[in-house]
Amino acid sequence: MNPWGRARTRVPAPVAAAGLFVVLAAAFFDRVLFRGEAFFGRDVEPFFYPMKHFLAGAVRGGELPLWNPCVAGGEPFFASLQPGLLYPGSLVLYGLPMPAAFDWLVVLHYPLAGIGLALLLRRWGHGWTASVTGGVVFMLGGFYVSIGNFLNNLQTVAWLPWVFLAWDRVLADGRFRDLLIFAILCAVAFLGGEPQMLALGLALIFAHGLMAVEGRELSRGRQTTAFVIAGVLAVTLVAVQLLPFAEYMSH
Repeated sequence: MNPWGRARTRVPAPVAAAGLFVVLAAAFFDRVLFRGEAFFGRDVEPFFYPMKHFLAGAVRGGELPLWNPCVAGGEPFFASLQPGLLYPGSLVLYGLPMPAAFDWLVVLHYPLAGIGLALLLRRWGHGWTASVTGGVVFMLGGFYVSIGNFLNNLQTVAWLPWVFLAWDRVLADGRFRDLLIFAILCAVAFLGGEPQMLALGLALIFAHGLMAVEGRELSRGRQTTAFVIAGVLAVTLVAVQLLPFAEYMSH
């Protein structure tokens, strides 16, 4: 009998797993989050921190930062993609003071990536122990930790397990709702700032589906059609960012 006279509430496994990933990320980066240190090495100090600082200041000042006058004689800002003006994660920059906002922006992408991979492995039939272990290895493994200094890579790669998960739902159920979610996640990953990583991830995802590794029933022809439709939807969603980026790259 429960001495408190009420039923004990069991925490759902996905919620418990998410909490574990957040705690592990906080412990891994405790020197930055809680002990006054800051991300500094490689491309952070000369490139990404000044870029995000300019972005946050401009948006808080009510400006639309299309141009950055602070680099050389000035350069396109919005069109370069990497600043992430339209990236949803940039809301952290607009809501917290710098430099803490930058630190949290980096750190929060680690549990995001780990939770996504754990849910993907769970969907593929693995137990929670194996799924969480896989997510932790991905989150704190050499590859993902090493790109923490390249914020555009970090932001895009964090969403790839979620993109993979959404595509698996499309293959299993073939519903337009799942296809739309897949397209939206592709758009978010693109806005993260590293289209090359997204392209590599999508190539792997598409090949994985065609080879029927998980035994999904959707035929190859329907897979290809769904992939093209999702691509059109994703491009439409990010057109306001993609068109100036393409023009900038053409020059």
